[in-house]
Amino acid sequence: MKHFMWVPAFVLLAVVSVSAADQAADAQTFIKTAAQEGMKEVQLGMLGADRATHPDLKKFSRQMAEDHNKMNMQLKELAAKKNVTLDQSAQAMKFENLMNLKGEQFDRAFMGQVIQDHNTSIQLYEQQSTSGQDPDVKAFATNTLPHLRAHLEMAQKLSDRIGKGAAAEDTRSDRSIEVRHDAHEGLKVEKKEAQPAGETR
Repeated sequence: MKHFMWVPAFVLLAVVSVSAADQAADAQTFIKTAAQEGMKEVQLGMLGADRATHPDLKKFSRQMAEDHNKMNMQLKELAAKKNVTLDQSAQAMKFENLMNLKGEQFDRAFMGQVIQDHNTSIQLYEQQSTSGQDPDVKAFATNTLPHLRAHLEMAQKLSDRIGKGAAAEDTRSDRSIEVRHDAHEGLKVEKKEAQPAGETR
């Protein structure tokens, strides 16, 4: 004989209610944190585009700001859908560790900041992508991660190139890094084989 356990309806409703509340709280925390990080990256990119001395770094900075601005717009739409209120009066980031630097010192410190910030964002998005409770928010995190990783990869390569400074130019490295932007995939990294002296293609 099978025995059945009857659970009062109010107990089931309470469990569902708690689960929904946890899901909403998880979504709100992620959206608000991601929005703050996104706005920071836009402002950081604009700063780099204005003050960086390395041409590739200027190009990267402009594209980073544009990419994060698009992500922020998508996040804003998601926030509205989930009834999450974002702080629209966020003050401009001061980036005090960068403002007193110039030239190559600024470039190196700027890239360090970009790498640090993207590592932080990737960790946030990875956590939401693997353990997020709201399907829509989880999907947004999963779809955004490749773009954040592309930014980080490009930043690391540029940082390495800038760090070598003039020595890299003198040694005539056999590969160069080109910053390219794909309309569908965002920032991409391309390595181009250097041509031997006197050879044309």
